[in-house]
Amino acid sequence: MSEAGPSALSLDELNTFFESLKMDRPPVQIDELAQDLVRGHIDTNAIHTRPGGFIPGPVMMAMADVVGWILVFTRVGITPMALTWDLSINFLRPAHGSDLMIESRQTKFGRLSHATHEFTMRAEPTKVVAHATTTYVVPDNR
Repeated sequence: MSEAGPSALSLDELNTFFESLKMDRPPVQIDELAQDLVRGHIDTNAIHTRPGGFIPGPVMMAMADVVGWILVFTRVGITPMALTWDLSINFLRPAHGSDLMIESRQTKFGRLSHATHEFTMRAEPTKVVAHATTTYVVPDNR
């Protein structure tokens, strides 16, 4: 895969799209957006944590799903009907901290209407707490 280049989508376009949706989503803040690359975070003050301030697994899974959806957009623009085909996550250690950071890369954008992604989640800059992968189906009639 080549270095991330200009995105088919700007942060302003992405924010306008999400504001137009009438759906709940994890409070993921996108910090960086480029072709095949998304970096973001969730402020743990904005979510319900488990006792002791631990971030629940479903929050991390939802974060990977939303960021995977956005990764597709970095290639083809906003494509609401891009759908999750597969999501797999490995929890490596308990997530505890003020932010949950995610770095994600699109590892393949196929001609056969699918995209694959890889995610690393950190609760602190040096502590990887989860690794995830997703595959998305991208509609032909983009």
